[in-house]
This record gives sequence, C-alpha cells and structure tokens, in this order.
Amino acid sequence: MDICTITQFRDSLNSPETLLRTQHNIIFEPETLCCSKHFAEARATIDGRSVMLYAPITLQAANMARQAKRLIVATNAKMGDMQILDKEILYSGLLSGKCCMLMESIPSGIPLSEAIYTHSRTHLLMGLNKLKARLKHHDLSHNYLNIYNIIVDKDHTWHTIRNYHVTQGYGEDITMLKELERHIKTTALPDCDYTSVMQQEQLLLNSIVNDNHGIILHPIKESRRRFVTPNGVGFQDRHGTIIIQDIYSWASDFEEERAVVRLKSGKMGVIDRKGNYIIEPLYDNIEYNSYTGISVANNGEQQTKFNYMGEVISK
Repeated sequence: MDICTITQFRDSLNSPETLLRTQHNIIFEPETLCCSKHFAEARATIDGRSVMLYAPITLQAANMARQAKRLIVATNAKMGDMQILDKEILYSGLLSGKCCMLMESIPSGIPLSEAIYTHSRTHLLMGLNKLKARLKHHDLSHNYLNIYNIIVDKDHTWHTIRNYHVTQGYGEDITMLKELERHIKTTALPDCDYTSVMQQEQLLLNSIVNDNHGIILHPIKESRRRFVTPNGVGFQDRHGTIIIQDIYSWASDFEEERAVVRLKSGKMGVIDRKGNYIIEPLYDNIEYNSYTGISVANNGEQQTKFNYMGEVISK
C-alpha cells in the first residue's frame, strides 16, 4: 500500500542502504524534514544533485502524484522532472511493507521568497506572466503556487516545484497568481533601484569586506547585510544604513525574513528584519528551519517548538 508515516520516511533516509530499494547514495538534510497535507518531504543530495524527496502519508496522495505526472508528460508542460519510484521505501514492524517515493530535482536559481528582494519588479512580473501563459497553454493548474514553490533562475524564468498537485484545467491558480502579482508590486525593487543595487552587489554580494574602520561586512541577504564590529553583530540595509544595532554576540543571515541571534548573555532568540523579537531571547539554543518556518528552542532538556509567527506549537 502506497502510504507511510513521517517516521518511516525519516528512517529510510537515514539508512538508505537498507531501507531504500534503489537510491542508496542519498545524503539527507534532516533539518528540512516536514509534512504538508498529503506528503512528508525533505531535501537531499544525490550524486551532487540537489533534490526534493516526498513520501505519501495519506491514502489519496500517491494516486494524486501519478495523475499529476501523467498530465505533465502528456502535455509536455516542462514542469520539473518528478519521478515516482515504486516500492522505494522499505519498512518493517507491525505494518511492514513498501511505499513509493517521489523525487524532484531542484532547479538552478533561488526561491521566489528571496528573489522578490533581489530581482526587479519588471523581471518578476515578466516571469509571472510567462508562467501564467504556460499553464494556460497546457490547460493545467499547479494548485500549490506560493513564494516557496517557485524557483527563479538567472534569466528570471520561473520554475515550479512540488508539482504533485497538478490537475487538468487552467484556472485554479488564478487567485494565487493575483496574490503573487500584488506581492511583487508592493515589495520588489523598482527598475531604477534594481540597476543601482545590482552594480553594488556585483562587487559585494559574494564577498566579505573589511572596511577602513575594521568593520566586517557580510554578503547581502534579503536586503540586509550582517556586519561585525568590535562591539558585536548587527545589520545594515543595502545602502549602509544601520537597521539593527551591533548588540549581538552572534547572528545568522536572514532567511525568509527571520534571523537567529545570540545576546552577549548567551541566550538566543529569533528576530524579524526590523529587529523585533519573534521569539524572545530566553533559550540556550535555537534552530530555525526556513523551509517549514519552524524553530526548535532548547533550555537544557526542555524543548519548545514555535511556528513562523513565534507561536508555541509544542513543548
């Protein structure tokens, strides 16, 4: 039966030599393991290639994916390269059996959630309109379009991932496409700002710079540059204006508008791009998963999980 649990999926990825039928070279990224309504998923590397892996966790999931695959192939829609590996996951116990696994290459580029801060408004709208035209031409709906399921390549072309929800008939994505258009128009860089930013980032984006005052400037991510002074770590905007003072002993870069920070007291929290605390700095350690939006905070043996908005979801 093509259904398994997230635990069985995780175990198979941790022991691919014995619990996967063919994909023995998988290098699994445990922090990316999560669930949607119908699938458990995780990122992995196979022979140097980045992929998404999915396992059906509901009775209808596998049939849904097979139907999506048939439609994509029949219409030559060029929506990724999703493979369905039959009887790939092997599991034992009271309910021993085999389950299919989906594998999908991650296209070269960056998620729309990041591109919206680095690509121009015109380029993003062009990518949106091309995707809309492609779906309409093939009479398909993705049904799961959002800023995390679209990869933008260097030519500003949009590529969809998580294509297992694709159905026949154009139109189911219209509401989401309109929301993406609104988001781009209100958030993305105007063309004049984009040109200026690109000129600066050609020099700075992929390098760490030590300025004349001994300040270390890290690459720009999501319109924020982490800087380090003798006093601590803070964040600037693209123009060098300090947005968040150098009050931290350590900080991560921003991912999906969140950064993990450590105060000089040693306690850790999570902030937004304005420096507001999403999770108060009360914890010995915090791990933030930008794909799921979930943060796992630890104090000794006590563990607390928070959602993207900083609300407790489990203790």
